[in-house]
Amino acid sequence: MRKNLILTLGMILLIFGVSKAQTPQSGSLDVKFGLDSIQTITQASIYSEYFKHKNFDEALAGWRYVFNNAPKYSRNTYTRGATMMNYFYAKTKNEAYIDTLMMVYDKWIKYFSTDKNYGEGYAWGKKGYDLYRLKKGNVEAQKEAYSYLTKSFEMEGAKTTPITAITLFLDANELFKGGNLSREEYINLYSKLSAFAETGEKNAKPADKKEYQDIADNINVTFFNSGAADCEILDKLLTVKFKENINNLDELKSILKLLNRGDCGHLQLTTDVIEAVYKLEPSAEAAFKLAETFIQKKDYAKAEKYLREAVEKEQDNVKKADYYIFFARLKLAENNLRDAKQFANEALKFNPKLGEAYLIIGQAYAAYAKEYGSDDFEHQTVYWVVVDKFQKAKQVNPALAEKVNSLIASYSPHFPSKEEAFFRGIKEGDSYTVGSWIGETTKVRFR
Repeated sequence: MRKNLILTLGMILLIFGVSKAQTPQSGSLDVKFGLDSIQTITQASIYSEYFKHKNFDEALAGWRYVFNNAPKYSRNTYTRGATMMNYFYAKTKNEAYIDTLMMVYDKWIKYFSTDKNYGEGYAWGKKGYDLYRLKKGNVEAQKEAYSYLTKSFEMEGAKTTPITAITLFLDANELFKGGNLSREEYINLYSKLSAFAETGEKNAKPADKKEYQDIADNINVTFFNSGAADCEILDKLLTVKFKENINNLDELKSILKLLNRGDCGHLQLTTDVIEAVYKLEPSAEAAFKLAETFIQKKDYAKAEKYLREAVEKEQDNVKKADYYIFFARLKLAENNLRDAKQFANEALKFNPKLGEAYLIIGQAYAAYAKEYGSDDFEHQTVYWVVVDKFQKAKQVNPALAEKVNSLIASYSPHFPSKEEAFFRGIKEGDSYTVGSWIGETTKVRFR
């Protein structure tokens, strides 16, 4: 390394000469090379060589000269200075190095604020991160770090680094728990960072998506363990925000996301927000979400209204089938058995492999069994077609086998007996038609 230093110094002397140092016209430090360009370049070269080999103790003197005398020489003065100050603090635990580190960031911001990729906003984030990390547990330092991190997030926007975003929320969480940050500010920050992570993941290259997923995972776990996400509190805070942003789609979606993650679907506010979103952006998905909400509230008339709209708006056949299945379940819950069958059959038109449709039809038949015919034998014949439908469900979707087998075991004992069939001239294996709205032909078998 000594040979490299000698060669470097030799090149400097050849280029600039040794008799006269270059001086700025202004006579100030606000220039790239400071008052003595040769000394600046010499010291920068010396300390850079030591820095490359992680010999920070030897690099310090040269770095200090450039830092103090040529603040605009290179942004590397500050990135390397931050690395060295962190090293010296870790080595000595002398807080004077933290103070110097903060000065490094201050001068970075002063002299390289307009750097394209690592300008003022980026430097505020680095300063906040290091202060939070190195003075963890110091409330005043945490508050100061929070202000730096917030400023970075506001300035950088979508360019905010993942570590800045996560640190900002961790700091906010500690301040909130200590009573040094309002619940409203904490919740608002969560909403902003959630949107940042979601947008970042959507726009990131495949290799970078995990960084944004990690941000979302970290802030979600932190937020929902903080005690701030109580539905009653969210209701009070977000109702005001909802009324102020009734026509702001992005804000409405942000509010809805918070309510959903807080498992607050039972709130009237959640319903109001979903309807407001649907009004501004009508879609099959939004209509279906509204249908689910009204089913939870047992308002089946409104649920059906929005289910019909979901089906009408949906273009994807698989999703359309899922909506019809939901419709069929709704009708089954209302004991509207004919409609349950009708909607299950509509689902099968769009997705023939939807085993659950056959299960619903079978359950609708079973619920009607005691009303069919005039005697117990005729009631019991319905269970033949019930089991037929269950068998079909297993056939089109083998994943349902365990559930189907359990249902078949429950309903098969309700088949007619051989003795009852004998008196009616019916033999095992005969074809038999179950009438009424069921209208199915099956094979005779006995319990």
